[in-house]
Amino acid sequence: MKHLSLNRAVLLIFFFLLAASAAQAGSIFSGNGLGEVVYAADARLRSMGGAGLALTRGLSGSLVNPALMGGLKVTALTVSSRPEALYVKDAQQENVLTSARIDNFALYLPLGKQFALSLDLRQQSDCRFKAYQITTVFDKVYTKAITRTGGTTLASVNLARRFGSSLYVGIRAGYVFGKLNQGLTGDFFDDDYLDTSVHSGIENTGSQLCAGLALKISRQFSVGAIFIPAYEVKQTETQYSSFSSATTVKRTLTNPLTFGFGLACYPSPKFLGQIDVTVSKWSNFKIDGQVAPGYTDVIRVAAGCEYRALKEGSASCFRKIPLRFGYTLEPWYLKTDDGEKIHGHFLTMGIGLPFGQQGAHLDASLELGMRGDISSVGAEEKIVRGTISIWGFERWFQRKK
Repeated sequence: MKHLSLNRAVLLIFFFLLAASAAQAGSIFSGNGLGEVVYAADARLRSMGGAGLALTRGLSGSLVNPALMGGLKVTALTVSSRPEALYVKDAQQENVLTSARIDNFALYLPLGKQFALSLDLRQQSDCRFKAYQITTVFDKVYTKAITRTGGTTLASVNLARRFGSSLYVGIRAGYVFGKLNQGLTGDFFDDDYLDTSVHSGIENTGSQLCAGLALKISRQFSVGAIFIPAYEVKQTETQYSSFSSATTVKRTLTNPLTFGFGLACYPSPKFLGQIDVTVSKWSNFKIDGQVAPGYTDVIRVAAGCEYRALKEGSASCFRKIPLRFGYTLEPWYLKTDDGEKIHGHFLTMGIGLPFGQQGAHLDASLELGMRGDISSVGAEEKIVRGTISIWGFERWFQRKK
């Protein structure tokens, strides 16, 4: 009965997290471009700066490198929720914005001794931008409002195999979909002047592939790599205006090639250290086959560590709680109008809480970040971001010994 109650409790927490919704959100830098590119990782990886391409212990690394679920022996289920608060500021205004969103949901199924399959649903981009400006037109007071909301989601199937005990190979095939809503409204205080309104809805559809590889060099070291080829996203934009009838425009976006390398080190059973370097060739981003101006390559560097006291000896639960720390350098993919690059820095930390008899655990992370600055790019964000992840395990579809 205790085992059944635990499973029910885990499912209730899953549904609670899935019900979380954004109350108010936004990045001051997502007023242009595609919005924020969401790095889909659970709380364990995020608390270590987001590094995990070579993490062969546990399933967390499989969220960033599909090869790392090779050799899975039990059915697993995970979901992550990501609340955050942004203190945004530019030369004209400042505000505090909050949001909560589901980063990823994944189901893992073992296929024999060496193969594993997973079904994954993850947020890929998020755009929530609102700006208001009071100005004058024809010497009349005029309020202008600009809004951009929406984003894209990736639904994928992942297949991996482990060769022997050291080599992991995997591939992810996914379908990209989502909608972006844009609005521009102008309101005169004087009722004798005509107000303006332009709204558009942009539908996005496409497909994405990702290949992953990982290798245990020794008991102390493992390496990993991913490769995501450039892929196309079809856009259909329908625009409505107070000046004209609805119009529809179709375009093709070519999203950039991405590749990354990771190194994990296990100097002792208590300690883990790792570092990832991921490159996205945003300078090659294209619209209808033409390179779009203003985009810049992004080199993301993440490093982190984990300390876990040995389970042997004391039965105290505190000896089973891992402590994690990390750092991330995460630049923005768009330059400013003046050609300046926008940099982001994050300090991360977190813990894990094991529960149940099947290895289930809850992880939590906290990220403190700064993106941009007033002096060089004209705007800045101070970011406080958390992630809560739950992992549940069960020996479904397997014969009991």
